Amino acid sequence: MPAGAFWRLRVEVTSCSVGESYMLKWKVLNRGPEAGRRDKIRGQIVDSGKQGVRIEHSDFKGEHVVECYVVKDGVVARDRIDVPVSNTSIKTANVS
Repeated sequence: MPAGAFWRLRVEVTSCSVGESYMLKWKVLNRGPEAGRRDKIRGQIVDSGKQGVRIEHSDFKGEHVVECYVVKDGVVARDRIDVPVSNTSIKTANVS
């Protein structure tokens, strides 16, 4: 884990109704007062490091959002999950 990071976020595509072959892209948004205070608001679109998986690290609590984009033949499908990071709970979300 990178220095200063307290939370490891792993997001995975468990099913996709789009037929092979497609590109998978991710957008991870840090937002909220803490992200603004630390000048860590972000939202760039990046490729998957591992097929269907995105690993992220965070060193602060707050609102984070992960969006997944499936791109095929010029058409884009998208899904998103809100990831509230706190020091008191661990949540697992299933997104279809």
